Amino acid sequence: MREHIVSYIQNKGAEIVRLATELIGANTVNPPGNERLAVNIVEKYFKTHGIRYDIF
Repeated sequence: MREHIVSYIQNKGAEIVRLATELIGANTVNPPGNERLAVNIVEKYFKTHGIRYDIF
Protein backbone atom coordinates (compact mmCIF):
# COMPACT_ATOMS: atom_id res chain seq x y z
CA MET A 1 0.00 0.00 0.00
CA ARG A 2 2.78 2.44 0.94
CA GLU A 3 4.53 1.84 -2.39
CA HIS A 4 1.30 2.53 -4.26
CA ILE A 5 0.79 5.83 -2.44
CA VAL A 6 4.40 6.92 -2.99
CA SER A 7 4.18 6.02 -6.68
CA TYR A 8 0.91 7.94 -7.05
CA ILE A 9 2.40 11.04 -5.42
CA GLN A 10 5.49 10.86 -7.62
CA ASN A 11 3.40 10.51 -10.78
CA LYS A 12 0.75 13.07 -9.86
CA GLY A 13 2.82 15.53 -7.82
CA ALA A 14 2.19 18.51 -10.09
CA GLU A 15 -1.55 17.79 -10.16
CA ILE A 16 -1.68 17.48 -6.36
CA VAL A 17 0.15 20.79 -5.95
CA ARG A 18 -2.18 22.49 -8.46
CA LEU A 19 -5.27 21.26 -6.60
CA ALA A 20 -3.85 22.30 -3.23
CA THR A 21 -2.89 25.72 -4.63
CA GLU A 22 -6.42 26.27 -5.97
CA LEU A 23 -7.96 25.28 -2.63
CA ILE A 24 -5.59 27.46 -0.62
CA GLY A 25 -6.23 30.38 -2.98
CA ALA A 26 -10.02 30.14 -2.71
CA ASN A 27 -11.34 32.98 -0.55
CA THR A 28 -13.31 30.98 2.01
CA VAL A 29 -12.44 33.19 4.99
CA ASN A 30 -15.06 33.11 7.71
CA PRO A 31 -17.12 35.26 7.99
CA PRO A 32 -18.84 35.20 5.53
CA GLY A 33 -17.51 31.74 4.63
CA ASN A 34 -18.41 31.09 0.99
CA GLU A 35 -17.27 27.48 1.16
CA ARG A 36 -18.96 26.96 -2.20
CA LEU A 37 -15.76 28.22 -3.87
CA ALA A 38 -13.83 25.26 -2.44
CA VAL A 39 -16.69 22.88 -3.25
CA ASN A 40 -16.57 24.03 -6.89
CA ILE A 41 -12.84 23.27 -7.09
CA VAL A 42 -13.23 19.78 -5.63
CA GLU A 43 -16.33 19.13 -7.77
CA LYS A 44 -14.41 20.01 -10.95
CA TYR A 45 -11.53 17.73 -9.89
CA PHE A 46 -13.88 14.84 -9.13
CA LYS A 47 -15.75 15.24 -12.44
CA THR A 48 -12.47 15.29 -14.36
CA HIS A 49 -11.41 12.03 -12.71
CA GLY A 50 -14.77 10.28 -12.81
CA ILE A 51 -15.11 10.21 -9.03
CA ARG A 52 -18.65 9.91 -7.66
CA TYR A 53 -19.65 12.46 -5.06
CA ASP A 54 -22.60 14.02 -3.29
CA ILE A 55 -22.83 17.61 -2.10
CA PHE A 56 -24.72 18.33 1.09
